[in-house]
This record gives sequence, structure tokens and C-alpha cells, in this order.
Amino acid sequence: MKKSRTGFLKLFLKSLSIFCLSVFSSPVLLGQEMSLAEKFSRMYITGEPSLSSDANRFTFLWDITGKKQVWVAEFASTFPLQLTFLSEEITFVEWVPKHELILFGAKTGAAGTTQLYLIKPNGSDLKRITSKDSAEYRFKAFSNDGKWMAYEANARKANILDAYTMNLETLERRLIAAEDDCVRPISFSPDASYLLLSKGNQAVNNDLYLADLKTLKQVLLTKHKGNAIYHGGDWTPDGNALYVSTTENETFHTLALLTLVKYRRSVVRGKLSPISLGKYDLAEFHLSNDGKYFSYTLLQDGYSRTVVQNLKTRRTIELDDADDVISADFTEDSKLFVLKYGSATNVTQTVLYEPETKKVKPLTFYNYAGLWPKDFVRPQSVHYISFDKEEIPAFLYMPKGAKVDSSLTMVVLFHDGVHSRAKPYFNLMVQFLVANNYAVMMPDVRGAFGYGLKYAEADDQAAREAALKDAASAVSWIQMSGLANPKKVVAMGCGYGGYLAQSIAAQNASGWAAAISINGFADLAEFVRTKSAFEKNALAIEFGEPETNADLFKKFSPIHFAAQIKMPVLWIAEKQQAPQAAEEAKKMQSAAQKNGVKSEALLLESACGQENLKRTFEKVAAFLENQVRNK
Repeated sequence: MKKSRTGFLKLFLKSLSIFCLSVFSSPVLLGQEMSLAEKFSRMYITGEPSLSSDANRFTFLWDITGKKQVWVAEFASTFPLQLTFLSEEITFVEWVPKHELILFGAKTGAAGTTQLYLIKPNGSDLKRITSKDSAEYRFKAFSNDGKWMAYEANARKANILDAYTMNLETLERRLIAAEDDCVRPISFSPDASYLLLSKGNQAVNNDLYLADLKTLKQVLLTKHKGNAIYHGGDWTPDGNALYVSTTENETFHTLALLTLVKYRRSVVRGKLSPISLGKYDLAEFHLSNDGKYFSYTLLQDGYSRTVVQNLKTRRTIELDDADDVISADFTEDSKLFVLKYGSATNVTQTVLYEPETKKVKPLTFYNYAGLWPKDFVRPQSVHYISFDKEEIPAFLYMPKGAKVDSSLTMVVLFHDGVHSRAKPYFNLMVQFLVANNYAVMMPDVRGAFGYGLKYAEADDQAAREAALKDAASAVSWIQMSGLANPKKVVAMGCGYGGYLAQSIAAQNASGWAAAISINGFADLAEFVRTKSAFEKNALAIEFGEPETNADLFKKFSPIHFAAQIKMPVLWIAEKQQAPQAAEEAKKMQSAAQKNGVKSEALLLESACGQENLKRTFEKVAAFLENQVRNK
């Protein structure tokens, strides 16, 4: 299977190598070996593939020209066509069903809000279909016939997301729900007569409603007591039920069938029937349009385990390389599968899969830039004991051929996103560090998704201290394990992970040798304040209110303890992408330097992601070499 997946790319990659050489070669590099930093920064990987209705063409995002732009490819062609040449970065792309139209979003203007655009597959008739520069527009769903689009926007009130529909033929938009709280569209019924809506905080407690698109009358489908989360909404072909993910009366995100109960042909309520898939969090699921195939993905020990079933025969479909399938969806005609493959040693690939013949066609392209995939390293699952005896899951990467002794330097890499998780799939920074002979541990401290509700909520507000101590406790296990030098353990992370690394440097430094923060925030209150108005409502559940919980925010903000930093720290921040991190990096470094600490800061001015990545790799490698490994 792996051989067949890569076989289709040979002709493409030959063309790609010629293209890359012409665009990115420089006289300095010609005739000499590129550094690891240069190689890892030049691994251009496509993403977000979206198929046309006939499944003969597809769009995707690619940053090979500097910023992510929209490209379109035909399976019969040797090289794709670039459709957009915007100065802004494209955030997503979707092919409109049954139409010769492509929808995409781009960060536009000084506010950096996402605006929506339409373009034809030949690159003509580019038009922006949203109008308010200060508003954020988020695409959510198409109707099956592609005539209608559902999206959410805060155009009416800055702190509220409203549900809208738009006729993509006339561009007429309609406000479906405007209330005092966010109302988010999810999916159209098969005949486009109804729109499924979500109200409330989707991370803590929400409800699903059904809106009649003729009358705009809404019906509550998920009446419940206490907190419950409902996600998704894949309709059965007859429009009488939906598959959803829920935590109602459950300790994990669980699959359920939500049946529509009708009275005199009108929907009056919903009936929820849980479907047990074991004690694992349900990550995602998909039902084919004809109702024949169903896929679901469970998170088991941090790995995505995907199952595809034929609902008519009640049999599970055997997929090649099944352990590497991290998600499965279906084409519009339900005849082909769209499989996403992922592993630590291969970049994530999406393919079009024919279940009868098992033939595949690639929907993503990649370039290893002179690196050898066989040199990449797979992780092993480990657990360490935190301060209160809680077991913290983690992934451990050991350099190939490394001795299990105290000669190694260990980097503890914390994931970005409070409710995200460490993923055992290809990670540029992890493989770059391992290639430089560093061991890497990636923990899932409390608050990470994929280990049940209790674990995900165990870091909320005052309990944030437990997550910070989880992060700091990793060093004790490493010191006792004998896997690395007990005096050369480094805390590192991006975004939320950078926040954890700075917390260790300023408040929980015992046993640690150094810290690296990439685009990490240091002031928790400022992090919440600078978020968009509608995002603050969700963040209040997670962190509290900066005004009413001022003492709590100060306690958990490294910026108030910068004067206590006594270890080498490296701050890296992109001024355009993370202005808060850039400003705070200067303040943190200034405070640390007053202690005589050899701290460093790299503030990236470039808008080019490839250049920033190269400089980040170079700076991280030099810092670790000079301040830790050879110190």
C-alpha cells in the first residue's frame, strides 16, 4: 500500500524538484550541502485537499511560493495550477458541491479577520463575498446541491457569532439566528429545508437546535440536565436522524444517534440514543451521503484509530496500512473513500481510495528536501507520575543509535493549544531535534483532549496550577529514568506550550537546565483580553475572568515572576503572527538579564513562513548547543 501511495507521486515530484530548484535555489547553496535547518525548513507539504463533485480534480493549500495559496490539480495532469496570488495567507479551501466554484478564506486587512472568497477552477472570476473588514467570517457547511452555504460571523455584534446562510448563485445572505449568545451553524438537512444549530459553549455545555429555513422557527433537540457537549451532525439520507458526538451522561465523547421526533409532520424534539464504542474519546466520524458507509476515529493512548464500516452488511472494511489511518471520509457519490494517513516517520498524506480494487490516488504532495524518511524516529508511549500521583501520558523519541545513558540532552516539548494534545505523527521540530541527537519527550499535561472529560477539565481556572506542576514534574521522571543527562533537561513549547516553558523558567525551575518559548504568551490576562470578543466567552470557562479573577491570573502568569529567572531562556516570536508574544519576549528577556542570565530573543520580522522556520531551527540548535549540551 505504501509503495502504491508513493508510486503516483514520482512524475509529480520530478516536476516539483525542477520547480523548487528554479524558485528557491541560491548561488550560496549550489554546489554545497544544505544544513539540517535549511532542509527541514524546505519541506513543502500541501494540505486541506477538497474534491470536485466528479472526483477528477481537487484543490489544496500550498505555501511553496511563500504564503499558503489555493492550487488546483487534475489527476491526469503532471503539475497543479496556482489559482490565487494574494498577499494574504489562505486559511481554508473547499470545492462547492455540484458547481464549478471554489470557496476559500483569507486573513484580510489590518484586523486580520477571515473573509470569504469565490473563484472558478480556471482562476477566473475571483470575488470577495463578505463585506465587513472588522468582522470574522467562518464557513461551516454546504447544502448537498451546493446552492447554499452556512457560515457564522460577528458582523452584528463583535462579541456574538450569528448563524447565516448564503445563496451561492445569487450571493443573497440571510440571518438565521441572532441572539444574546453565539449561535453556530453545523449542517443542512439532505433536502436543505433545515439547518442544525449549536448554542452555548461547545467546550463545556451546549445544545443542538433545528431551524426551519422557511419559517426560522427553532426546535430544541438536546434537552438535558447539567453540562453536556454535542458536536457534529451527519444526517441519515432520509433526513430523519443525525449522528452526533456527545458527553451527555458520559465520561468520554461518545457516538450517538439523534432521532427527530415529529408530530403532524413537524419536528417537536430529539431522541438521543448512545452507541458504545468503548472508553475512548471519539475524535471524529463521517456518514456517506447514501448511508452505506460510516467511519469513526477513536483516540487510544494518544493514537488515532479509525474504523470504516459497511452499514448495510454490518462488516468492517479492511484497509491497507490501517494502523496509520487517522481519518476517513467519503466522496459525494459515496463510491470512494478519502483516507488520511499519518505516522511519525512520514508526512501526513491524503489519498482517494477505491474500496473494491484498493487503488489509490494522492490528494497531497510533499518534498523531503534531501532528508531521508528512514532516518526519522517513531515514539514510544510512556507515563510519568506527577506531584499528586496522577499519571501523565507522553511520547518519547530517542535518537537512532543513542546510548541509554546520561550522555543525551532531553528536550521536553509541550504542545500548543490548551485542549489540544501531543500527536505521535510527523512533527518538523521533533524530527529536527532528534536529527541533531537530542531526545524529545512530548507530554499531555492535564487539560489535553483524548483522555476523557475529567482529564480535559482538570486544569480549569484555579486548577491551572495542576497542569503547570504536571509540566514541571516531567524532569523528575527523566532524572530517574537514566535516559538522559539529569542536568541537561530543557523545557520547550509553542503557543500554550511556550507559556508552560516560561512558567517552568520563572516559577518551577528546579531540575531544569534551560527553556525555549516560541510564540508563547507570558501574561495570561493579556492573552484573554487580546482574543476576539466572541472567543472570550469560551476562555472565561477555561481561565476565568481577568477582572474578577485578577489574583488567579497574576499567580499563573510568568511575566510577573520574570525577575526570578535564573536559567538560560530563548524567546522566539513572529511579530506579525504573535504580536503579544513578541512584546512580552522583550520584557521577559530584559528582566532575566538583570539577573545575569544568558537569555536570548529572536523577533522575526519576515512574513515568509519558510524563512522564519529556517531561522527558528538555526536559533534553537545554536542555543541548545551553546547553553546546554556543551556547557
